[in-house]
Amino acid sequence: AMAWRASRRMRETEEACVVKMQRMIREEGGKGGREVLSLAQGIVHWKPPPSACEAAMRGIAEEDTHRYGPDGGINGLVDLMRDKIRNENHLVSSSVMITAGSNQAYMNVVLTLLDEGDTSLLLIPYYFNHLMALQMTGARIELAPTTKTLQPDLDWLRQRLGDVDKPKVKMLTISNPGNPSGVMIPRETLEELRSLCASSSVWLVCDNAYEYFSYEDEEQDEDE
Repeated sequence: AMAWRASRRMRETEEACVVKMQRMIREEGGKGGREVLSLAQGIVHWKPPPSACEAAMRGIAEEDTHRYGPDGGINGLVDLMRDKIRNENHLVSSSVMITAGSNQAYMNVVLTLLDEGDTSLLLIPYYFNHLMALQMTGARIELAPTTKTLQPDLDWLRQRLGDVDKPKVKMLTISNPGNPSGVMIPRETLEELRSLCASSSVWLVCDNAYEYFSYEDEEQDEDE
């Protein structure tokens, strides 16, 4: 009889490092063993500001909160996000969708842009959820090297995107600032990446989840 099991894509998807560390902490703690400190996840130790908590409590009492909302997000929130992107990121013709976190946003992008077997590039070191999303959807994944300072290796990318003997690259994902590296990609590098991808018909996906986590002496460019 056929064994009951999950799909091949799910079985081949790597377990999140956060989950691995949580299990290790439980197992070691349960046995009274050594103390394990997880560096796999950064979690703030403070609660949201009082104004946010009060607004959430008021929202619970509103009827619209308990109904199905627009697919793209609550209209007022979409408008606020569009204003933010225009004023802070200088993107004036953007489509905006509100998601339950950036991981859902990235999964939506992957499902929208890639078919099973399409080639996607991830820069090393990569964010583990980006890898998992690509694995879950059956993408063909290539890991792109970075320089000694963990910047994108533009020479390698230029050669890879122009290599007609290898599978066509459909998408390149970058994080700025980098996750987990924290390295910030300067404007001139972003512009070069944009030009390279545009000339090769490659989707450039930039995850700016930590755009406010920037060094004071570094210019944070998020308008790519």
